[in-house]
Amino acid sequence: MNSRFKIDKGGFRKELRFTTIVLIIFILLLMSFSMLFINGSKADEDTLWEATILFTAAEYGSDNVIFGEDATAHDGPPTDLGLDALNPPPSTPPIIDAWFDAGLDTPYNKLREDIKYGPDSYKVWNLYVKTDPSAGYTVDMTWSYDTTSEYATIGLYDDTGTTLLVNMLATDTYSFVSTGTDHFQIICEGDSNGPPDIPTIPSGETEGYHGTSYTFHTSALDPEDDDIKYGWDWNGDGTVDKWTDFYFSGVTVYAANTWVAPGNYNIKVKAKDEHGAESGWSTPLTVNMLNRAPNKPSNPTPGNKSSDVDTNVILTWAGGDLDEGDLLNYDVYFGVSVSPPKVVSRQSGTSFNPALAGITTYYWKVVSFDDYGASTVGPIWSFTTSPGSDTSGDGDGENPNQLPVADASNSDISGLPGVSLTFDGSLSRDLDTDGYIKNWSWDFGDGTVRYGEIIKHAYANSGNYNVILTVTDNLDDTDTDSLSVVIGTENNPPSTPEITGNRKGKRNNVYSYTVMSVDMDNDDVRYSLDWGDGSTEESDFLPNGTLYRATHSWASAGVFTIVVTATDGLTVTDSTRLVVLIDAQYVDDLGYLIDKDGDGIYDSFYSNATRGETNVLGEGNEKYLIDSNDDGECDYSYDQILGTLSTYGEKEPLNSTSPNQIPVIFVLVAIVLIIIGIVATFIIIKI
Repeated sequence: MNSRFKIDKGGFRKELRFTTIVLIIFILLLMSFSMLFINGSKADEDTLWEATILFTAAEYGSDNVIFGEDATAHDGPPTDLGLDALNPPPSTPPIIDAWFDAGLDTPYNKLREDIKYGPDSYKVWNLYVKTDPSAGYTVDMTWSYDTTSEYATIGLYDDTGTTLLVNMLATDTYSFVSTGTDHFQIICEGDSNGPPDIPTIPSGETEGYHGTSYTFHTSALDPEDDDIKYGWDWNGDGTVDKWTDFYFSGVTVYAANTWVAPGNYNIKVKAKDEHGAESGWSTPLTVNMLNRAPNKPSNPTPGNKSSDVDTNVILTWAGGDLDEGDLLNYDVYFGVSVSPPKVVSRQSGTSFNPALAGITTYYWKVVSFDDYGASTVGPIWSFTTSPGSDTSGDGDGENPNQLPVADASNSDISGLPGVSLTFDGSLSRDLDTDGYIKNWSWDFGDGTVRYGEIIKHAYANSGNYNVILTVTDNLDDTDTDSLSVVIGTENNPPSTPEITGNRKGKRNNVYSYTVMSVDMDNDDVRYSLDWGDGSTEESDFLPNGTLYRATHSWASAGVFTIVVTATDGLTVTDSTRLVVLIDAQYVDDLGYLIDKDGDGIYDSFYSNATRGETNVLGEGNEKYLIDSNDDGECDYSYDQILGTLSTYGEKEPLNSTSPNQIPVIFVLVAIVLIIIGIVATFIIIKI
């Protein structure tokens, strides 16, 4: 046999062993490099927040999972290398095993750690908890966050995602009885929502008159382009006196106010978006409301310098005030001298019925007063009576004077400190045909005495006050009447109501909601609900702290906002809003898909940009092509299952920075290592 074909078996075995060792080293190097890349990427992550959930059950031990958001993550596929961690195989039963199903292929269909792209306005995690081998044990869940998330609610829902079990931001525990394998959804919703900008300083008149309506305007921008309503503080006391309706962001909004009393007022305004986020107060605008003196008394009856006037005539005049709402009282001067004496002080009416003698010239005038001390003196008028019967008299002799009757029953009897009450003595009367009441005196029981037939008074402090009205007739006889006035404490409004219930559903299905508010004064509370579809509901007055349950169904698909308020009968709270998706699905911040016929396939898309509906096209596998600007062309592709959004025609989701793509340098190094391995193997074999 030719020696060239002779095989050295011992040398071949040595070469084979050496080659095998080199290949093993090469493979280990390649794996090490891969793990270095995978694990090294974790060090470069930009994690926004993480939450760890611990599960414990008697005899089962414990398990934990982690979920959160990262600025570089996908929402899958592909898998987030270094961010998503596989759920390890369960140990020998009895065990408790928890994992997230991210909709990925094996082995990433079960994750112990699932980090999604963020920040965002809506995210869903599918959570599974298994107790093996049996069910019926109580499982305790506790969780903690490494930092605050951007969401308004992180809700633990049932397997359908429609029933809220607990708000994971409001509490850190939840317990349930295991059924073997339990499925939950963790749904994060709103807000990376920021408050509206502070509104511009109110613009309008800076000087005017109380009792006159004045209009002011302002505007504000919302960073998320949410609708905005405006709260006006007309008195500068830091409380909202009036909330407007909602307006588009940036729209100039007008509001009017009438001040009932003169003075300087600082007008401020704040903005609140549809999610309840409030701005600060605007720079105040100072306005000065002035007081105008009453009109000069005019148009006397009988006319000035009239003659042959019947002795039964009743004197009348025209009063008035340009400042609407002012209370007016009048002093009446009357007699036979050119400078007549005052006979009536601060009566409210514009008539006077004196006793007149025949063939006599009388002189009279009226001085008008408003409730803020301003007065106007009228001219002196005169008239001469006819020789009719003499109606004058002094009430003595055969017809002695009867006492007047004081009557304060037409007055306010309750109020709050600092709020003006009206005290009315106009029902008081003189029983003599030729008599009249000439003075009304009020003792308010707080050390204050004022005069007038109808006047206003404000108490500084709460308490019970005994008010005494004293009336004096033309012959100086008097009578009194009293009333009890109760000044209560400032009412505390109920707390802003809380509402819980389904956030998602299908049309024509009935869903249950609970509402509760607490009143610091222990007053009964009544709830009002606006379901967002044109229908409303109102409860009876319920004992303080009572949980009110209401049900509702929506007849059409869409996104509806439930608006809830509470009242104690005196004050209405700010509103609470709960957004409900009926056969609808949010698509990032672009808008939402709508399934109008409830067949599980979305038919149209509501665009936040156009504030109208556009068409969608099915792309297969529950993917939808969206025309976001209604120009007739598809702009985005949305994967309903994965919750990913891509520009139409691109494979990479818009919300991804592609951290999972293998870097070019890694590919090149891997190729070089493979070539080196092959060459080394070839050389060794040849040797």
